[in-house]
Amino acid sequence: MRRPGDHKIREILVTQGMLDAKSADAALAAAGPDVPATFVQLVTGRYGVDEAKLLEAVSSAAGVPFENLDGIEPPAQALKIIPVEHAGKHRLLPLRIEEGELVIAVSDPFDVFAQDDLRLRTGMELRLVLTSDKRLDEAIARAYSPRPAPADAPLDDVIASLEDPACPASDEPSPAIAFLNNLLADAVARGVEAIHIEPDPGEPDVRIRFREAGRKLTRVPVPASIRLATVIARLKILAELDISERRRPQDGRLKGKTSGVAFDFRCATFPTAAGESLVLYSTRQPETARSLAETGAPEAFLAAVRRALASGGLILEADSDPRRRGALLGLLAREADGENRVVLGIGCEPTSLPAGALAMSVNPEAGITFASGLHAAMRQDPDVIVLAEIRDNATLSVALDCAEAGIAVLASLFVEEAAHTIERLAWMGADMPRVAELFKLAVGRSRGNYEFLETSSDLKRKIAAGKL
Repeated sequence: MRRPGDHKIREILVTQGMLDAKSADAALAAAGPDVPATFVQLVTGRYGVDEAKLLEAVSSAAGVPFENLDGIEPPAQALKIIPVEHAGKHRLLPLRIEEGELVIAVSDPFDVFAQDDLRLRTGMELRLVLTSDKRLDEAIARAYSPRPAPADAPLDDVIASLEDPACPASDEPSPAIAFLNNLLADAVARGVEAIHIEPDPGEPDVRIRFREAGRKLTRVPVPASIRLATVIARLKILAELDISERRRPQDGRLKGKTSGVAFDFRCATFPTAAGESLVLYSTRQPETARSLAETGAPEAFLAAVRRALASGGLILEADSDPRRRGALLGLLAREADGENRVVLGIGCEPTSLPAGALAMSVNPEAGITFASGLHAAMRQDPDVIVLAEIRDNATLSVALDCAEAGIAVLASLFVEEAAHTIERLAWMGADMPRVAELFKLAVGRSRGNYEFLETSSDLKRKIAAGKL
């Protein structure tokens, strides 16, 4: 994310000896419009620049005092001056009004365009204080949350209390936080597969729906005081996403505990003309067997898995259910002997891997993708690589390289049935003659039954000829 003050901050970095000119220019070039991280976040994250020292230097150069915003609660009078959308877009927060001046927190004090625009909007003079991007994003999300309600009350009671204008102020968490806590607790207790949070033209401006057993969607009542922007911003912070980025889809992970119950959701945003929507997919798995043998799978299925693991090649789990996906992959991984073989996981939960296996997290912002993780894993002399999912042809191509080197590559593929995995690979643009040689096995579960597609001479001919 490029900002007006980045060139000035680059000058400060170089003149103060915090970073050499070449590295500063590289970070500046990397902070493009499609990159969620700011220039400051890039130089502190990738190049090890001390954020505290940089903020001190920027504060001195701009003549703006530093404030960490801990415990800051801007009054409603100040918050009404700047809408939450404007605050998030320009990364600024109204803190208070002092002597007729509006005091605002910023992370880029050199953005004179945003400041002049704000002066025209408000008709007020501004007084700036400097803070970090992270503290500012968190403070914006906190400040624009409405008033509180008990966090452990039943969901219906929380909604009722939020809609009561006579509800007294207290030191409890804000209503948005209380509402979300109870929403998540209710979703976990009901075992929902997904939570859909979407723009709504009515009042309130947010529609929330649970996807429960099967494909059924159930609408959740939302109090009028809860706003879409507040809910989205709060969830983005919990999932460690960029709250100011509304133009690009983002993916994250939201894990924690609410009302004593643990939850684990995958989080995905989707920008629309009416505003952002967000979906939380539950990754919580029901109690499962600890090994394939305990699942009751037929002997033919188990024998096919053993043959594939012994010979190496591409072994795929077929599943289109985001909640269930990865469960069978974990059982396949546990069939690999982690004590006597080198087993590496990429993007997998460490607990799903066999004892002795090593896991690497995927972090696109740090340059660690599934494809780059596979490249790195190949250099570790592995016997087995477990890949959380194959999303694109770039990842698939490297997976085939690994399989060609004699490594057993276990991966999840978004497809409904094992019988359709080859069609899915062809749709992704795979090199089908290579697939014909390196594909070993696809497994899945359909209507409670274990199914598999195993390589054979006839299957290889059909794949190479494009007849599948």
